Amino acid sequence: MQNNNFTPKFTIYIKLVEILLLMNEVEEASIILESLAKDQKVEYTIKQKIQLNIIMSKINKQLGKDEEAIEGLILSRKLSDYYEDTKLSVDILSEMIDLYKKLNNIENLENTEIELVKMQEEFSKRSYEWRTKRLAKKEGALKHIY
Repeated sequence: MQNNNFTPKFTIYIKLVEILLLMNEVEEASIILESLAKDQKVEYTIKQKIQLNIIMSKINKQLGKDEEAIEGLILSRKLSDYYEDTKLSVDILSEMIDLYKKLNNIENLENTEIELVKMQEEFSKRSYEWRTKRLAKKEGALKHIY
């Protein structure tokens, strides 16, 4: 059962962790993220689980745990496919590319770059469709007025 009051708390904690990571306060960010992840009173949405995995991967990357970071991003990628969030997928793939470059893993780097281009095209296509539908609704509403 999800606590509706949790979403703002979740968002605030995630932003706090991101700020701490930018300040290179990895230990503090890790502590906050772990306490958030261990909160047994809350059932996370898929998107929240993805966000937790992405941030944990960033922490692992800063701690030099690159293999663990990649594993977290791969899991996040699978969850984002289920969630069908192309924007989130693009963000995940970008993080993966950075890590593959750092690890000099050329094969996975090339495959991920190809996947990223496809995902960016899909994101652009969906954005265009969404804008077109929104414009059509506005035009339809105006026709009813006149």
